[in-house]
Amino acid sequence: MRSVAEVRAVMTAPGELFEMDEADIRGVRTRVWKHAPGTLRDILEMSRGYGDAPFLVYGDDRVGSPSTTRGRRRSRACWPAGSGW
Repeated sequence: MRSVAEVRAVMTAPGELFEMDEADIRGVRTRVWKHAPGTLRDILEMSRGYGDAPFLVYGDDRVGSPSTTRGRRRSRACWPAGSGW
C-alpha cells in the first residue's frame, strides 16, 4: 500500500489533473492547482452539463442542482442592490 506522500506525489505530478504550480496572490507566492478553474463562475458554467444532478453533496445531504441554482442566480441578479439579499 502506498503512503499518503507517495499518492500525493503521483496525483500532483506534472501533467496530472492535480498538478501544482505557483502564483502570486496579493503579492504572496502561493502553491495552487495548475488546472483549477479561475473563478466561481467558471465552476458554475462547467456544471451546466449535469442537468438536475445534485449540485452540492455533503454526507447524506443533497443541495439543489445546476439548473435550479442557475435560476436562482438569474433571479437574484435582477434584484435591486438595496433589496436586502
